[in-house]
Amino acid sequence: MKVLLANDGSKIAKDALEWYLQNLHMDDNRLYIVHVVDSRYGFENKDPVVPGDQHFFVLIHNEKEDKAKTLSAEMETFLKDNKISGEVNILYGDAGEEIVKRASEVDACLVVTGTRGLGVIRRTVLGSVRFAKNMYQKDRDEVIVLHVTDHRHSSSFGSNWMPVDPTMVHMAYKEEEEKAKVAIKKLDAILMDAGVQGNVVRAHGIPGEQIIQKSEELGVTMIIIASRGLGKIRRTILGSVSDYVVHHSSVPVIGALRNECSSDPDCPSTHCCVTDYHGKYCSAYQNVSQPCHLPGHSLHTYHCNCAPGYSCQPMHLTADASLAQALHQVEEILTHTGYGTCQIVV
Repeated sequence: MKVLLANDGSKIAKDALEWYLQNLHMDDNRLYIVHVVDSRYGFENKDPVVPGDQHFFVLIHNEKEDKAKTLSAEMETFLKDNKISGEVNILYGDAGEEIVKRASEVDACLVVTGTRGLGVIRRTVLGSVRFAKNMYQKDRDEVIVLHVTDHRHSSSFGSNWMPVDPTMVHMAYKEEEEKAKVAIKKLDAILMDAGVQGNVVRAHGIPGEQIIQKSEELGVTMIIIASRGLGKIRRTILGSVSDYVVHHSSVPVIGALRNECSSDPDCPSTHCCVTDYHGKYCSAYQNVSQPCHLPGHSLHTYHCNCAPGYSCQPMHLTADASLAQALHQVEEILTHTGYGTCQIVV
């Protein structure tokens, strides 16, 4: 099994490595240890608004390089002394993106990283459904499927100027309960069809809090949760519920990836197939006059770029003549950073 471990030299990273060796490591595993140097802020700042001191950036860059080389040498010695099959890599860029990219390149079944809880260190393992099935699912295991009904939305109709209508609250509550019953029947059927020993448990309240509470009450040894990938900022690796669970769980957490598509034709004509931290799923294209990524830039703000028939062009802003010079500077900044707008291909 291939395992990728993120290491920044901190105590938390060392704890994550120790936890992996004590709980998950096997002799035939191959361990990829990665250290990411954040090179998004290069050693020359050409921003016309915020001039940069090249010497200052060179010093910062050299300091990061020296730290990376020292840490890399320590980890290589560690692998050799402990006779662990693996390699150490120094990567450059955004830490989250580079870790996931490298994990995909080496086809890692598991990513191990350290994270902080509230006041104490929570050692958390992020992995795939394939890893959970192949490595952890045993005949004697019991799978508990937790369905949480959050009724906060059904009681949020009122305000100071429009009192809440009890009838509306009752109808919303009843509708949510009916949906929950249908969902539980489907989950029961899935367990039965898969031949998995287990049962479905219901809970009411805030999802993240209920998942942690029930996992402690039931004494589970692992939590598997899916990340929906809502939002457009790629750096938000996990959704709000899964993020809460990861940072508050005292047991390993497996993040299940989505698998909605394999290529663009699998999606509606208005969507493209995206592969990122959340798996593979369909996301909407950017349409005419909407912001997009200019060619030659490595932005990841939008899942899909311009829709077919459109191309990303530099932005052109218009306003009163007195603002022409200022707007021109803004246009240059946007173009330099890689932002444009979708325009019809002529």
